[in-house]
Amino acid sequence: MNKAFEENPDFNPWSEGPEPGPDPDPDNPDGICKKCGEKPCTCIKPPPKEWDHPWISSIVFDPSGKEPFSIGDDITARVTISNPVDREPPYLSLRWGAANASYEWVEEGSLTTEEFGIIPRPTSKDEPGQIVHEFAFNIHTGEGAFRKGKNWLQVEIAEETPGSEENQIILVHKRKLGFWVESKPPPIGSSGSSIINAVNPILSPSNGKDVYLDFGEQEVYPFTKHGPNIAPFWGKSRQHPIAVRNLFQAAGDEIVNHIVRERLSTIDGDLTIGSVVGDEGILPEVILAKIRWVAAAQKAAFE
Repeated sequence: MNKAFEENPDFNPWSEGPEPGPDPDPDNPDGICKKCGEKPCTCIKPPPKEWDHPWISSIVFDPSGKEPFSIGDDITARVTISNPVDREPPYLSLRWGAANASYEWVEEGSLTTEEFGIIPRPTSKDEPGQIVHEFAFNIHTGEGAFRKGKNWLQVEIAEETPGSEENQIILVHKRKLGFWVESKPPPIGSSGSSIINAVNPILSPSNGKDVYLDFGEQEVYPFTKHGPNIAPFWGKSRQHPIAVRNLFQAAGDEIVNHIVRERLSTIDGDLTIGSVVGDEGILPEVILAKIRWVAAAQKAAFE
């Protein structure tokens, strides 16, 4: 499978995005932002386009620069919401959730429009109005909790119309930030962290699935006793290759789900059917990448 990732890097879920990121800048090996002087950078993120509504411009963890966090740590997320529009501000609410690598919600919270408060108007074209909110949660592991490796924090703001006959809730902006627990891989390119570390056969019930991928630990768990397309063939001399081929297919399906969720979460603005399943949509592109990856994995395993 790792050989297939080498040949198909666009299908590697551990080589996407800013984390763990490229090799350090040789002129700034500590990664300290030259503008704000902080690590990680706490600069306010400008809107990616001329928006006519508020956006989540910054998410910073406190204590900053401590990652990976340790089990038992209490951390605070400081969220800055910016408003570029000089008009009567909308009533905004906020929801947040911290999830593990499988996107199981571990900690969640929200602010009503009353708790959120009134976001200020901009003071100039280049200085949007801003409001800051903080919330804290504890790092704990176990079943249904955070996992060692990469986890996620997601924040959403929505516009509401309180007092009307129907309190309409319209999503305004969503932003996600990863955080690491106990271990953080070295930068990609330094020691090759964008790989599957282990394949661990397990006998537990599978709930109809063939494999479980731990995206934090970068490990694959085939259900060799209950996996519907793996168990009947696993370990049987002549049929074992069928199980291995089905393992590649099932692992590919899990990676497709992961990559599609990741890409959908980064889309700002309206989400259309065409952008997902159209000829140039996200899903057809990722499925084609999966087909190439499975073929490369089978070739590496059996030729």
